[in-house]
Order: sequence, then structure tokens, then C-alpha cells
Amino acid sequence: MTEFNNQKILAIDFGTKRIGLAISHGPLAQPLTIVHYQEEDQAVAKIAEVCFQQQITKIILGISEKETAVKTRRFGKKLQSKISLPVIYFDETLSSKEVEERLKLRKKPLPKEIDDYAAAYILEQWLEDN
Repeated sequence: MTEFNNQKILAIDFGTKRIGLAISHGPLAQPLTIVHYQEEDQAVAKIAEVCFQQQITKIILGISEKETAVKTRRFGKKLQSKISLPVIYFDETLSSKEVEERLKLRKKPLPKEIDDYAAAYILEQWLEDN
């Protein structure tokens, strides 16, 4: 895991209205922000801006199943054509459910949107596997 200490990795929890972003700090994953969008090109531009500002070296894009997986891959290709960073697909099945369970353990109310936490969970899992 020490190989990731010098890299800044961005994780993406893709959705058709919102996209959760998380960033690595060495071996740790931290929620970053949620991108709300109407057109995919808007989201791609915002994520490209985040990659530039945060000096991202690699992107982990959570991918689920069926039709959502097709949309996610299409989005990943669009993103990769805009920025010259590797985009790695990583299974994110049930990540939102896991995040909801984790957040329920806190003493604070659940946030309305958890997409950035889901992205952090995806990144955490990827970092553990790699």
C-alpha cells in the first residue's frame, strides 16, 4: 500500500443526477464533494477541473451491474477522452447500502446525499485490494 502514498487518487460513485467524489490521502480515503449535473459534459468538465486542482494521478470509477454499468462505462470513456489519466473500473455493488449502515452508527443525523461517502468507500476498498 505504500506505493499509493505519493499518488492522489480520485474515486467516483457515478449516478445519472449526482456523482460522488472522494480523494486519497496516502492510504486513506476521504469524501470530497458531490457533483450535481443535468448534462454529462457538465460533470466531465467539473471532474476534470477537480483532477487538475487536486493533481490527481489516477481515477477509480465504481461500476455496478446491468444498465447502470453500461452508462458508467460510457461516462468513463467520455471522462478519459477529456483527461489523460488512467480510469480503472472497480466493483461498487452495494457500496451505498454499506455506507448507509456505517453512517447509522454515528450519533449524527444521516446526510441527505451520501454519494461522496460511497465514493470514499469504493476508494477504501480499492486501496485495500491493491
